[in-house]
Parts: sequence; C-alpha cells; structure tokens
Amino acid sequence: NVALASFPRSGNTWLRLLVEEATSIKGGSVYGESDLVELRPAKGIVVKTHEFGWEKPQYSSAIHLIREPLAAIESWFYFRRDLEGTREVWDSFIISAAQRWNDHTLYWLSAPCDKLFLKYEELHAAPTLELVRVARWLGYELNEEQAGVCVEKNKITELRKRYAPHSKFFRRGEIMPSPDSFTAKQRSEVLEIVKPGLEKAGYTEDLSFVH
Repeated sequence: NVALASFPRSGNTWLRLLVEEATSIKGGSVYGESDLVELRPAKGIVVKTHEFGWEKPQYSSAIHLIREPLAAIESWFYFRRDLEGTREVWDSFIISAAQRWNDHTLYWLSAPCDKLFLKYEELHAAPTLELVRVARWLGYELNEEQAGVCVEKNKITELRKRYAPHSKFFRRGEIMPSPDSFTAKQRSEVLEIVKPGLEKAGYTEDLSFVH
C-alpha cells in the first residue's frame, strides 16, 4: 500500500477521491469507521493517514501532501469542534496543533521510503496538472483532458452534494485561513513553532508563497 500522508485538513480526502476517479481503484483509510466521508478498509491504491513517528517504516512508498499550517490548523479546529463535538480552546489548540504540524512535516519529509511530495496550494491552483503527476508516479497514464474530467467531478460543490449528510466535512476549500482567525501575536507564535518544517518544506517564513 502507498501511504497518502498529510496533517489533518490538508486535502487528503480530496486527493484520494481524485486518484480513485483517475485510476478506477478505491483508496483506503487507516481510520476505518471514523472516516466521516465513507467507510473504508486500510488498503487500496492509496491509504489515508495522518499518523507519523514510527521507529520502523510502515510504508515502502508514500505521497506526502502538505498544506501551510495556518489554514490547516484553523480547519482542523473547526473540524474537531463542529464535526467531532470536542471542546477545544482556540488559544491552546493552535499551539499544540502547530507542534504536531511541525513534527508531522519533518517526519514525513525525512521518512525512509520512496515519496512524492506535493503542496496543497499547488494542487488547489493547478489540480489537473498535479493529478497527472500523481497518477504517473503511481504508474498510471493520464492525460490532461482525462485529469480535467476527474477534477470537474470532484469539485468541492460536487462533493458536498455527493456526501450530503457530511457536507460540512468539505468546509471552505480555500488556500488561505479566514482573515480574522489569528491575531498578530498568535500568528507569530505559530510560525515560530513551525519554522523548521516550513523551511524544510520550501515555504518562505512569512508564507508569501501562499498569501
């Protein structure tokens, strides 16, 4: 199995659905029944995971999908609160989540397996081209026209209709966090924590690549 590894709320489910559409092969999830979109076993063309930190490699190959931390952390907070019903405190949540983002990112960037690395921001900006790249890395020929059809079928508006009982799972589908989510002090604190991961992943420290 190929790991589809990401920090929570980084486009993992969207990319998995795109891959399934492109290859006609179901993907999996290590979360089984806790995968809110659809029940899946932990096997398939790619296997969704947010886990990290194993001493021994668990996968021989992986697609590592990364999203800039501010948007991912904000989305995860609302997912935890609104879909899982947890009582999260924003100020403490963003600090612990930032540490997890940094640890997760550094782990998968250095994981000893064959990897394809891609950024959510690039997938969002050019989904057709990125899907072609992913499919070919998996060993499937896919041209841009075919990839474009896959993308159209899996736009966020279409996914909300398809999975209507769980439409809130697909929250905003945008690159940037909400403009009023982080105070200047909170933003600075988070970016200081994630600085090692940002640098290794090729983001500028001020996230100018994204924002």
